[in-house]
Amino acid sequence: MLCTPLRYDDIQDSWESVTGIVDWVGDNAPHNGMLEAAGPGHFNDPDMLIIGNFALSYEQAKAQMALWSIMAAPLLMGNDLRNLAPEMKEILLAAEVIAVDQDPMGRQGWRVAQTKRTNEWTCDAYDAWMRPLDGGDLPVVLWNRGTCGTHRQLSVSWGDLGLPASQPMAVRDLFLRQDLGTATGSFTGWVNIDGVLMLRLSKPK
Repeated sequence: MLCTPLRYDDIQDSWESVTGIVDWVGDNAPHNGMLEAAGPGHFNDPDMLIIGNFALSYEQAKAQMALWSIMAAPLLMGNDLRNLAPEMKEILLAAEVIAVDQDPMGRQGWRVAQTKRTNEWTCDAYDAWMRPLDGGDLPVVLWNRGTCGTHRQLSVSWGDLGLPASQPMAVRDLFLRQDLGTATGSFTGWVNIDGVLMLRLSKPK
């Protein structure tokens, strides 16, 4: 069967462009065949990483890296490596985040929960994304999309992830490379404005 290629706008050096692409994937991937099409040797491409250019703040750069990795995207850098700020280099070299992107099962992640902005001062807007990994671990991205200019607590429930509510899961912060303990039923953490908390959940050994 022939499939018509699916398209959205090429990425530009702007936060609006990044969020527009992520929203397009989040809104369409569960029902347009993108999730089924992704796998080893054939991945959907939301376009380049613009981390280290001019438009993205530190928190926004972390968000793009995390979301592209959850989407199993090719991590193609569209920046000038000769003039890369150290904090942006650190994001691009985040080994545990890259490991999620490069997982051998190659499953693309999807948005599992969302509260949308209703106006320019919406404080509680957020996304939660996840993808399954080879071996059973679940990386999760909690993305603070509020516009109140402050960090806030975001939660993900096991129900959104397809886990039994009674299942304990070890939680690890992938950017900080720190274990955060064990949670059951849900997990809540602080997330900066425009930023993400990228977690890896695994059954305790």
